[in-house]
Amino acid sequence: MIRGFCVSVFVLIWAHIFAAAVASPAEPLLRGVLALAHRGRVTGAERFALTETGNGYRLSSEGRFTTREGETTWKAQALFSPELVPLEYELEKRTPRTSMAIRAIWSATRQEFSVELYRGGVRVADLSFRGRDWILLDEDVVSHYVVLALRLWLGKGTEFTALIPQARLAVPLKAEPTGLAAFTAPWGNEVARRWLLSLGGEEVLLYEHAGEFLWAEVPKASLAAWRADLFRALPSPFRIQAERTPFPDGAREERVRFFSDGIELAGTLLFPAGGGPFPAVLFIPGTGRMDRDGSAPGKPAALFRELAYSLAETGIASLRYDKRGVGESKGDLSRASVSDLLSDARAALEFLGSRPEVQSVFLIGHSEGALLAPLLAHEAGVAGLILLGAPARPLRDVLPWQLEQALRAAGAPEERISRELTKLAEFLAFVAGSSGDWGDYTPEALREALPHYSPEEIEGMKGTSLRWWREELVHDPAVAIRGISVPFLVLNGGADIRVPPGDAPALAEVARAAGNPDATGIVVPKMNHWLRFQPGRPLPELISGPLDPRAVQSILDWLSKHARG
Repeated sequence: MIRGFCVSVFVLIWAHIFAAAVASPAEPLLRGVLALAHRGRVTGAERFALTETGNGYRLSSEGRFTTREGETTWKAQALFSPELVPLEYELEKRTPRTSMAIRAIWSATRQEFSVELYRGGVRVADLSFRGRDWILLDEDVVSHYVVLALRLWLGKGTEFTALIPQARLAVPLKAEPTGLAAFTAPWGNEVARRWLLSLGGEEVLLYEHAGEFLWAEVPKASLAAWRADLFRALPSPFRIQAERTPFPDGAREERVRFFSDGIELAGTLLFPAGGGPFPAVLFIPGTGRMDRDGSAPGKPAALFRELAYSLAETGIASLRYDKRGVGESKGDLSRASVSDLLSDARAALEFLGSRPEVQSVFLIGHSEGALLAPLLAHEAGVAGLILLGAPARPLRDVLPWQLEQALRAAGAPEERISRELTKLAEFLAFVAGSSGDWGDYTPEALREALPHYSPEEIEGMKGTSLRWWREELVHDPAVAIRGISVPFLVLNGGADIRVPPGDAPALAEVARAAGNPDATGIVVPKMNHWLRFQPGRPLPELISGPLDPRAVQSILDWLSKHARG
């Protein structure tokens, strides 16, 4: 029902608009140039500016587009509340045949929008509309989508009433996030969130980056629009990662059990469509009580499940398993050492390699799993490694960095940072001088050794064996990587506050210097430890939702090259 639209966007930091303004009221807080295309041909353009008014915001725009009948031009102005709710709207428009004007005003008393329409200077309609959670999306004035993108990013609802004055309509609008799109921008690979907008019988695909409107498409109408001063043409995503990756067509899952030193472990085998044999991936889980899907209590990351489904779409099988003492696996994780967990991963590798449907095995380790995977590189049948969130230094050096990053991200004062680092050093010194396990120490001995820790904190530490701590703190990933001859990929996130991002290329450089030419290290900008796109502040960490499509595509490309040779 909507004849056309343009899309607008500008690089906008929320604080620039909704915190204290750094510009004078007369200066635009944001401005941009927009382009509109029909069936691939540019037909129009729009310039806009957003200005603070003191009690809200003013969006001013002027634009033009060309049809077979000639050129249409317009000027528009809208006032918004501090929450970006429309309050007033004025439009002057000239077409090859006529001129028109519109004035719309929100009445808080009557709880309705009043709309007056004029043609050739004569009022032709006087309308009123009721609704809730209003947004303004008038025909052709596409800069209105800038405001909608911001409201969606800020979580200000997903169901609105859209006022479309030129069409004399107010229609329900529903916005549904449908995943993340990776695309190539002039400055590198970027990510946009994709929204499906349903309104008035139309479906619009809207792409925004942290509230910045980038481009949109109306597939049925062959319309597309983009930020012309960012992109020369309409961006084209090279991968779209769904909010939740669907189970692959034709694939089959098999719940399996295998043994590690007499302990029964449980997992899930996933085979893609077809008869095989397939290249396969063994997922080696990270630190803590991680289940087969790559989730832990309070951390519903489902990292391995999402990757497994994406791999199966490209013909790669996988095995993911519950750590000992987690999910359906037997054993006691609190008593496990690094050596025990390595034995578990080796047992999983042997089980996977024994399956007739499997032709070769690649290891994907995340976090702690990225430390274990290199130790299995010499096992029979291992064709390569992918390390996710991997450090290039011992844990004793990573932990102080990690703690400081988290505290600074949380805005902690220097005094607290210094105090917490001293406290951590106390714990590390205790572990280095310890023997046996927690049960070998009396509560009094622990209080004496760890005077800055409360009894509750000490009790919480007992969930991880002292044997694990002693082995992990001194394990040097750089030493382990020097002896690897199989190809490997290290992929860290630029927004990771748990592992130094630059350790990915550092590990690859260590391997190449040791004689392994097929070692690649990648840092994905604005991606966190959980392979989630994190464009804003590093805390709170984004743990659920779609994986960063750039990371997934990098993994798929690497496996495609090495698994099929």
